[in-house]
Amino acid sequence: MYTEYTSVELPLINTLAKLGWSFIHPNVLEATGRTVYDHIVPSIFKESFIRINPSLSQSDAKIILERLRRVESDEEFYSWLSGEETYKPSIDDKAINIKLIDTLDIHNNTFNVTNQYKTAVTNADNAEKHIKPDVVLLVNGIPLTIIECKVLTTENSTWEEGIKQLDRYIRTTPNLFKYNAFNISIDGFTYNCLLYTSPSPRDRQKS
Repeated sequence: MYTEYTSVELPLINTLAKLGWSFIHPNVLEATGRTVYDHIVPSIFKESFIRINPSLSQSDAKIILERLRRVESDEEFYSWLSGEETYKPSIDDKAINIKLIDTLDIHNNTFNVTNQYKTAVTNADNAEKHIKPDVVLLVNGIPLTIIECKVLTTENSTWEEGIKQLDRYIRTTPNLFKYNAFNISIDGFTYNCLLYTSPSPRDRQKS
């Protein structure tokens, strides 16, 4: 029987694995301490952060993670992602630019793909308490891309329905999306790549 998981989600994960993305099961993420309130995976982030910023410590990584949690928009997060934000480890230290991604040595980053990324809803449309995006791409523990999978054998289950689902996720769980570079809806034949910024999404379809 064709399902979203067997027909689209699993083949996509396998393809990403061949491209260098390491699959990490959501149960493993939970075992490392991630909760439904963690949009960024704490353990992966802190390990990657110290490797990329070797002059800083675990306590510094925790402080930066907390600052990222308080980011209010994708524009604000972009200044962190592009290395524009600075940090002083102590009052006597010089401010240094923080790197969330090593752009000079790609192999110094951690690339993970996971699925069914259970996340708490903050603005409920109904009684729903959690969302579970189908596939999430994590770079150094940061959810940079969310992918919604649909299968054409199900009535009305196309990439258009995936976009509606992503729109609902953005309404109900906006804090997950402030870290995104872009989001994708795919039905196995056609995908739509969406960049969500205020005030409305811009999209580009490929097939």
